[in-house]
Amino acid sequence: MENIIALLGGLVLGGLGGYASVRAVFRKQISEANSNTDITRKEAELTAKRKIDEAEIQAEKIVSKAQQTNENIKQQKIQEAKEKFNQFKAEFESYKAEQKVAMKDREIQVVSAEKDLKIKLDEIASKKRSAGTKRIGGKSH
Repeated sequence: MENIIALLGGLVLGGLGGYASVRAVFRKQISEANSNTDITRKEAELTAKRKIDEAEIQAEKIVSKAQQTNENIKQQKIQEAKEKFNQFKAEFESYKAEQKVAMKDREIQVVSAEKDLKIKLDEIASKKRSAGTKRIGGKSH
């Protein structure tokens, strides 16, 4: 019976020792797994931060390029508007000059017509006077 008790005691002690060994191994593996997880998490955080920083830089480049494109388009439209204004101004100045020439021609025609009319009026007045003197001269003889 002592052998059985010794055997049972040995089994219990061996079981407890095995349990302690297995538990120590699992603790070590869990600790290593936790450590590896922490390292992987930190690497993932660094990668995510790097990607976010790269995305922000890319976004800034895109915004900057869009602003430059917008400014170029704005300057182009301003230049086109200036050119159109100058074209309209030149067309107006040409039209105005043509109108001045036409008015000057009409003024010359009116002045000429006035001179012709004055000459005719003078001729009529002269004929009236001469007709009046002929009547007066014809009655007195």
